[in-house]
Amino acid sequence: MKQCLARIKRRPLIIILMAVLTLPLCLFEQFNAVTERYGSFSKLFEEDFMTTLSNVADGIANSWSTPGIFILTIIVSVFFVLALSVLLGVYTGGYFQNLYLSVIDSAPKKGDFKLGINRHFPKMTGFCLLFISSFILVSMLVLFSIVPFAMHLEMFLAGDSSVIFKMMLLAVVTILFGYFTIVFYAMYMSYMIPSLISFKKGGVVVSFKMTNGYCWYLMPRTTLFLFVLLLEKVVMLAMGYGPATGGFSFVCFMINWVLTTVIMFVYFYYVFNTFKIMKEDMFTAQEE
Repeated sequence: MKQCLARIKRRPLIIILMAVLTLPLCLFEQFNAVTERYGSFSKLFEEDFMTTLSNVADGIANSWSTPGIFILTIIVSVFFVLALSVLLGVYTGGYFQNLYLSVIDSAPKKGDFKLGINRHFPKMTGFCLLFISSFILVSMLVLFSIVPFAMHLEMFLAGDSSVIFKMMLLAVVTILFGYFTIVFYAMYMSYMIPSLISFKKGGVVVSFKMTNGYCWYLMPRTTLFLFVLLLEKVVMLAMGYGPATGGFSFVCFMINWVLTTVIMFVYFYYVFNTFKIMKEDMFTAQEE
């Protein structure tokens, strides 16, 4: 932590740029239709999980009834994701270049951000496109994997005690599947970033080898990050930040923004710092 604070003092842009990056993320998170409807514990538990998933599935199915609108929606969504990936590719190319230079203790120079854009824009655009697309798919996979357990839970609560063994077994399988899917996804995607920044070519392959080699070391630390992030969202739900209005809505937003910025900065600083150490260890071992 002392070393981290010293690097922030030397290169304050590494936390300022993270705050700028999380600002639109927190704005979108709080001020969208889904959060406004479900962004508090009272609203979240008004409908059961199966009803919510059923509504989502029905909405997707109903969109097929008007193929023209459905195709247009797909086209617009694709262009939006592409445009967002390009924008994030520009910004993250410059930001992560600064963060990487910070952890390797390179002296700050004018134009480091622009240098990062010039070097990493194509790679980071591709990464952002991959991340957004895969994040949607993984989220849907994890959500719908809960369906079998939720169905058996409803049957048990309705008085069918014969399903208790299946329900418990499904609970264990669902928790393990969800945990390992989310943690491994977070690990591999996280360490792909410093690898893309550090290597001109072959960064993705190196990141996979590195994450595989240090998997059991990284897993509990990635789990801790995800737990802290989840805890922060629980705090926001307890505050009722979704349906909040007026001044209280602004207070909720500021708390969410500050907490998200700190959590994300600490995690990415940790990722880049450990990447530097693992890279040195990995290539030193190869030379020996």
